[in-house]
Amino acid sequence: MTELSRRIIQNRIISKNPGISNIEMKVETFKIFYRFDFDDTTLDQIANSLKDYLDKNANKTSL
Repeated sequence: MTELSRRIIQNRIISKNPGISNIEMKVETFKIFYRFDFDDTTLDQIANSLKDYLDKNANKTSL
């Protein structure tokens, strides 16, 4: 995945959801790039785990 393609996808996500958080942006970007590699259930499980991991680490850095 190139930086240009990542930015194009992220700009599309922002245009649909201008108030998206950085963590949600990472999760949504992951889901778009890997949507053909996993079935929907697995993709959602991975995305939820990714969000939990990022949330937990964000809370550690804000202490």
